Amino acid sequence: MQDINQALLLLLVGMLTVFLILSLVVFTGWGLIRFTNNLIQSPKKAPKAIIPSPIHRIPRKQLAAIAAAIEIVTEGKVTIEKIEKV
Repeated sequence: MQDINQALLLLLVGMLTVFLILSLVVFTGWGLIRFTNNLIQSPKKAPKAIIPSPIHRIPRKQLAAIAAAIEIVTEGKVTIEKIEKV
């Protein structure tokens, strides 16, 4: 009975050690990413210019919907330079 208790204790200690070390790796990586992102200053946003090509006109409502969707999905980190029909 003592052997099983010792084996279970060893199993528990090992699993907790692995969990703590993996948590430390994850949070250290997360902190490093946050630190470097805050350290590097992002350039000022350029004004958006959506210029459709004269051959293929895209309706203004569709352009506005596309721009709004991209703005929401990317949280404002992307600017639209050109939209073309494929």
